[in-house]
Amino acid sequence: MLKLRDIIYFVLLTGIHVCAVIQPTVEVNAKLNWSSSNVDRSLRLNVGYQYKPLMLTRSMMYSLLTMIGLWHGRHRDAVKRAEKRQDEIERRARRGSILIRSYSSQLERARQLMNEWVRRQKEASLSDLQEDEAALDAELNQSEGSYFPWRKFLLIALPWTLTFVVAGMLNYGRLYLVIQNFSLTHWQTVMLYAKIQMLFLHRMIEVSLASYWRQFPVTVDNYISLETHLLATE
Repeated sequence: MLKLRDIIYFVLLTGIHVCAVIQPTVEVNAKLNWSSSNVDRSLRLNVGYQYKPLMLTRSMMYSLLTMIGLWHGRHRDAVKRAEKRQDEIERRARRGSILIRSYSSQLERARQLMNEWVRRQKEASLSDLQEDEAALDAELNQSEGSYFPWRKFLLIALPWTLTFVVAGMLNYGRLYLVIQNFSLTHWQTVMLYAKIQMLFLHRMIEVSLASYWRQFPVTVDNYISLETHLLATE
């Protein structure tokens, strides 16, 4: 059964994956301002991203495949726990019936007392069995996920994981190869890469809300502007 948390998981998986596959872009703008006494020279970077609708489609496909693996694992876990519950109930019921038969064999001479005793024992056994079932259900609920097939789930989620890791590393590597020429440190490049992804998510949310609410304000700039200070001012 589809739950609200499954929808949230799917949206999160899709959003995280598409952030990894968008391709960073770098645009360099040099500016010279002449005056009577000095020359103001500046070099500005406009860092953005390249996005195609096919990227979102692929991310949704990989995320859906991962969710199918999650649903399959939950189903297998529920089936295994139900089988264990049934086996435990049958084992306890057999143990109770053996005790009743052993006691009844000792009371063959007092048939009336035996019948009354057996009736009471059955009622007590039924009550005990119900209590045992309730305790067993609580125990199995606490052990939810203990039979989850993690290996099969990881195998099904492998396409999402591989594309996420490989695309993220390649895109960051491309950005770093360009940015390092403008005297930015490794940590600054990491922060810039994270800002690009946040910019994309912000843009996607704006576009999604604007499609339902026409008066929702939408920003125009799809890039981050940086001043490098590489050109000195004379």
